[in-house]
Amino acid sequence: MSDLLDARRVRDETLATLAPHGKGPVDPGLRLSDVDSFTVVEMVLALEDRLGIPLLAQLGEFAGTTFGEFAEFVVSRAARPTAEPGRR
Repeated sequence: MSDLLDARRVRDETLATLAPHGKGPVDPGLRLSDVDSFTVVEMVLALEDRLGIPLLAQLGEFAGTTFGEFAEFVVSRAARPTAEPGRR
């Protein structure tokens, strides 16, 4: 799979995981500050499980404000060699 397709898959899975159950992908322009911090932590832990990459410990490195920017942050972390290949 190409890096571009893999990045799109990670971004799409991130937006789908962050969405309320049964509501389709979340709007990438929605601000993270519109969601309470406990829900953000739950979403990050769900992403860790789904994608097999450590995110919670790296959350302090995220400087964006929207779900779309967070999805791109997740893509950048998935591309790091520390991500566990094959774990989903």
